[in-house]
Amino acid sequence: MNGRMRRTFVPLVLGAVLAAGSAASAWGVLTPFWESGRRISTGGIDISVKAWTEDDGHRKDAAAATVIDAEKMVSYVPQVENKADKAYVRVSLSADAGAEGVDLTEHICGVKEDWKKIGGYMYCTKVMSAGDMLDVCDGFTVPEEWDYMKSREMAVRISADAIQAEGFSPDFDSEEPWGEVSITDSKKTGGHLVSEAVSGKRQGVRVICDEAAGICVGTDDFSDLTCLMPGDTKTGVITVRNDNREDVKLFFKTEWEGDDLSKVMRMRVDNGATVYSGTVAGGSFSSYRPVADLKAGEEKDIAVMMSLPPEADNRYSFQESCQTWYFAVEDEAVGTGDGSTVLWAAAVCLVSGISVICAVKMKRKRDEEL
Repeated sequence: MNGRMRRTFVPLVLGAVLAAGSAASAWGVLTPFWESGRRISTGGIDISVKAWTEDDGHRKDAAAATVIDAEKMVSYVPQVENKADKAYVRVSLSADAGAEGVDLTEHICGVKEDWKKIGGYMYCTKVMSAGDMLDVCDGFTVPEEWDYMKSREMAVRISADAIQAEGFSPDFDSEEPWGEVSITDSKKTGGHLVSEAVSGKRQGVRVICDEAAGICVGTDDFSDLTCLMPGDTKTGVITVRNDNREDVKLFFKTEWEGDDLSKVMRMRVDNGATVYSGTVAGGSFSSYRPVADLKAGEEKDIAVMMSLPPEADNRYSFQESCQTWYFAVEDEAVGTGDGSTVLWAAAVCLVSGISVICAVKMKRKRDEEL
């Protein structure tokens, strides 16, 4: 700018306008609950940005207007906090000076160790885990193109984007480290479920049916169905054992709360052959369907595969749904003469970290017309 005066002091509005977005960031976490079967939730990227100024080693909130020396570096420290799952983050700085917009990214000073300036962004080269807080830089210099004679106030704008780290490999040596990504908004409803804080502590779960039914249902490996992100596929195992002296046919059904998640979440049930494969909403599970034939004393594994397609975006973030599994045994009633069957139904409720005994509800199905 022509005619720049030495030691020009102007008010700088450091109250940042914060915009946090996210890219390709939906997952699903399966969180077991006793009361309602298996609760399935989706999380999302959740980041926040603060801005600080430093004076003699002391920090203060940069929310208020601050008078700065236009000839010196402006102390302005953006700080990013990750509140959800592991993510990569990028930040850009701009300013509104009157009717003009000013790009500040190229004027950033004191870039911190974990950040790299590429194009119009500051890219964090490390994965930010939940709870991480990182400073981006020490501040910026006032651009020459800012004509403070026209506008003596500058409102700094911080824009921060995040993309899930799992399954994503940025190239920080390229001009576009993230490649082509679409930015969508995360839904922020209720508390945040952080998968890395839960999955490491989750213990095995075992649900045992009443011995009267003669069927044991083990779900030690079923709780592995956790932390589903777009493109992820996870498989859990339900182990069933027939403790009867006779052969039995095992049936199952599930109940899933109706929501958008069930329309995109895919499920496959396999007992050596595929019992079902498709979206959760696409399967008719309201009535029992056969899942295994068990000889006396036989044990079988039933594999349940859940997957979230890559195209699932943040429209499915922070949703919750509940899925309850029911198993029933059918065997021919002896001595009744009416050919009726007996259904021993046991609701398999998954409870994180404990073992429970699930009482079997017994129902005898009779043909009233005979």
